[in-house]
Amino acid sequence: MMNKKEILNIVTGLESQIGEKKIKDLFDSSDNADGKERVGCGQFRNIARECSGAECIDEIRLMFDYTIAKAKDDTSSWNKKCSCGKAFGQLIKEKMKRIISDSATDEEKRKNLELFFGYMYWQSRIWASKAPKSLEDGETFQDDGEKNEIVQTLRKD
Repeated sequence: MMNKKEILNIVTGLESQIGEKKIKDLFDSSDNADGKERVGCGQFRNIARECSGAECIDEIRLMFDYTIAKAKDDTSSWNKKCSCGKAFGQLIKEKMKRIISDSATDEEKRKNLELFFGYMYWQSRIWASKAPKSLEDGETFQDDGEKNEIVQTLRKD
């Protein structure tokens, strides 16, 4: 039987497997991201919601496989390679398998997967906040990408 702390440890442990540089390219803080280039944080919340309404574990597996299949090629969203050499979606599937195998009943499996994806939503928002932000036309970052000071550059007509 898994507890919340164990599930949180699985989530936070992903950072070292994904790799700091890969995290910056992987997540989009938008809840409306379409998942073509980056994994939208809101996708985790939607998966958690689907877990809560699923009748069986196979339904959750199928839904997650569908989510991964929507990525068009090896360089997009769920198929992007992590520092560990695995695609991000594959890495998440491995964590799902671990949660399922370490949970006793089907209800516990479903609930633990719901918690996992809910925690992934929170964690992905944190990771996305560390990623470089898009700038308005004419703005530049100072200090190696940190938004400590935005310098407005003026265009001359």
